Amino acid sequence: MKNKVMIILFVVSLAFNFGVLGAIGFHWFMERQSDRCAPGGPGGPGGLGSWHKHRMEKRLGLTKEQSEAMDKNFKEFQASVEPLRTDIHKKRTELFALLQTTASYDSTVEDKVNAIALQQAEIEKKAIQNAIKTKAILTPEQQKKFNGFMGKGFKKMKKHGSRPMMPF
Repeated sequence: MKNKVMIILFVVSLAFNFGVLGAIGFHWFMERQSDRCAPGGPGGPGGLGSWHKHRMEKRLGLTKEQSEAMDKNFKEFQASVEPLRTDIHKKRTELFALLQTTASYDSTVEDKVNAIALQQAEIEKKAIQNAIKTKAILTPEQQKKFNGFMGKGFKKMKKHGSRPMMPF
């Protein structure tokens, strides 16, 4: 009887500990995800975005010169799209405020949506131009690997869908 009680207490204690560890792990994971989009984080302003430098250097076997050229390209790309991203965020905030007061889809709402779409298209063009510039730095073998990374990225986007439109 005493052994049964000890086993039950052990199982309950084990389940509790795993629950606590799971909660801590989940909290840690969510904090890391939010840091990625914060200013200075990899996905935020001033961060590295999709250019994961160390991972890319290792997987592609980049030379120092290639790595420096890719850094330069990426920084130029980030600088060229940051004003667009900032303006899109501003327009989305304005659109959200407009939706709070507008009862129907009118020309003001449509104009705001079209302005956002045009800027998103401009960012997309710049991203493709940057990918082409990046490929020009790579050897044919590295280009094959790079194309594989891009293909995986597109599959993830398709699988998980696009980001939410509103800034909340």
